[in-house]
Amino acid sequence: MIICKFCVFCVQILAFKSRLNIQKPKMDIQTLYKMKSKFVARKVGNELIIVPLTDNVAQMSELFTLNETAKFLWENISEHASNEDIEKLLTDEFEVDAETTRRDVAAFLSNMDILLKK
Repeated sequence: MIICKFCVFCVQILAFKSRLNIQKPKMDIQTLYKMKSKFVARKVGNELIIVPLTDNVAQMSELFTLNETAKFLWENISEHASNEDIEKLLTDEFEVDAETTRRDVAAFLSNMDILLKK
């Protein structure tokens, strides 16, 4: 797996890689967009803290820190965005090659899928 030099979030998925066979993410950008309302997000420096909500109550025992790259992905997910749209935005923003971007977006989506299933 090639890891974006900016994406610490992608490194976290490596801990799961030996237990998961991640080829293609089960989640896509549109599914994640629909799930975003189940989180509250707050910026802290260059990072974004996301906290899941249950019955409109923040579950502070389950907060997640997104680094600058993951924060960029989270903030650019929109109703009509596709995986390819997000990959293009990431490639342009961080000046990385398309293959690295594809893998980073797939890792991000796979990681979010894991977090949402907890």
